[in-house]
Amino acid sequence: MKSLKVLLIAATIASANVALAQENAATKQAPTDQAVKKTYMTPEEHATKQTEKLTSICALSADQQTEVKTIYLESDYAMQASNKAAGKDNAKAEADYKKLIEERKQKLEAVLTPDQRKKFEEAIKANNGKSNDKDEK
Repeated sequence: MKSLKVLLIAATIASANVALAQENAATKQAPTDQAVKKTYMTPEEHATKQTEKLTSICALSADQQTEVKTIYLESDYAMQASNKAAGKDNAKAEADYKKLIEERKQKLEAVLTPDQRKKFEEAIKANNGKSNDKDEK
C-alpha cells in the first residue's frame, strides 16, 4: 500500500512537470520574420545621419557637409563591397572594416579645421564603448 502511494505521488509529479513544460513551450512563440529581420540603414541614410551628427558636433559649413557626406557614402559602399568579398571570412572582414574606418577618419580630419578636429576627436573618445558601432559618431 505504501509503495502504491509513492507511485501515485511520483506519477502526479511527473504529469505536472509534463503539463508545465507543454505550457511553457506553448507560451514561447517562435519569433516572426519581422522580429528576426534586422533593418539596416542604406548608405545614403547613414551618410546623411552621420553628416548631421558631425555638423551638430563641429558646426560644419555647407561645403564641409557636402564633402563629409561624400566621404561617408564612399566609405559605406566600400564596406559593403568588402563584406561581400570577404564572404564568411570574419577575420578578413574585420581587418578590412578597421582599415576602411581609419581611412574614413583620415579623410574626415582633412576636411575639418583644427578646432573642429579637436571636437571630432573628443566625440570619438566620448562615444567609444557606448555602442556596437564604434566609428566616429
